[in-house]
Amino acid sequence: MAKEVPPHRTLESENWDRITDNVLNSALSGLLPFLQYHPGPTLAKALLERLHIHLQTELVYIRTGKSSDGLGDYTAAKTFREKFIAMGGVSK
Repeated sequence: MAKEVPPHRTLESENWDRITDNVLNSALSGLLPFLQYHPGPTLAKALLERLHIHLQTELVYIRTGKSSDGLGDYTAAKTFREKFIAMGGVSK
């Protein structure tokens, strides 16, 4: 059964705009040197691919407590898992 998305968690919400703006502003300073050598669409595709892989890895750890890349043992991954579960993301 799909959960109902609260208004402040929709992809059209001001929260989403603010958070994605923060992420983009932070990423842009690091990505600017790469724009000298690679077109924007190529960087965007590579960034989305890396984000997807990272999120998939985190979600596997959240659901199973195991991670193929060994990151599941780090404090940050455990904290991420605990926060996600506390939000009702995945039941234990």
